Amino acid sequence: MTAQGVLAVHALVQARRSPGARRRWVAAAVNHGAPVVFLGHTVLTRQARTPDHIWAVHLAAGAGLAARAAQGRRAGPSLPLAAAGSVSTLVYDFWYSRFGRTPSDAVAAEAILPDDLEFTDIDGATVRSGDLRGRPTAWLFFRGNWCPLCMAQIREIAGRYAEIDRRGGTVVLVSPQDESHTRDLAARFDVPFRYLRDDGLRAATRLGIVHPDGVPGAIADTLGYESDTVLPTLLVTDAQGRIVFSDQTDNYRVRPEPDVILAKLEEAGLPTAAAAPATVTA
Repeated sequence: MTAQGVLAVHALVQARRSPGARRRWVAAAVNHGAPVVFLGHTVLTRQARTPDHIWAVHLAAGAGLAARAAQGRRAGPSLPLAAAGSVSTLVYDFWYSRFGRTPSDAVAAEAILPDDLEFTDIDGATVRSGDLRGRPTAWLFFRGNWCPLCMAQIREIAGRYAEIDRRGGTVVLVSPQDESHTRDLAARFDVPFRYLRDDGLRAATRLGIVHPDGVPGAIADTLGYESDTVLPTLLVTDAQGRIVFSDQTDNYRVRPEPDVILAKLEEAGLPTAAAAPATVTA
């Protein structure tokens, strides 16, 4: 994607410098720029999810490639590079965005979440999963602060936290990142989630949701993350720890909507909005 961005900028510069070949270079900018614009828009607008397949991006990139190919020899020697760019966008969509995960029975719907999973809370105390029974609970196993879609999803849930808490639910955020990153996260959202650290991915290993080498190398090296992380997983459990909803996405760009999470919490025993106690104001 970095190469695509460089090529898109180069094409735009050439389109300005070469009026006679402007159509060729504009087509090149569209071809290389479509996936970059998509990713930039997703990150800058803090989107928590995208469509499963980015057909609009493929269409734009393909249109740019077709426009260049239609120029025949005038398309120049960079035409194979444009074709490679379109192929790389397909690879990103159909391969790189996918985990290739096998759904874990340990976190499947109707399974019982083990009550002896051990975590460390933000204050350094040991917390077991059984300690959190008694209320409908949404468990979000996320990759880390470095993941923009994870952060966008947490931001969405934070916006609904007051409603969930008022109605008697709990939200638990679990990741393998170290304490400093978790404290940064807690300060960023200023919402009293239960922030838990899965040291050494011990709980994730038992649950079958580990993603070996799931942190990009540059991020791991520069921001201080371990290379292994967790596969994004969202569970909703009832008061007894029974899993009533399990989202084991195989595409890191696809996440459940907040309304889905609330609906599943209601299935787990959360009172409906009409039945929940009203907020008392002074």
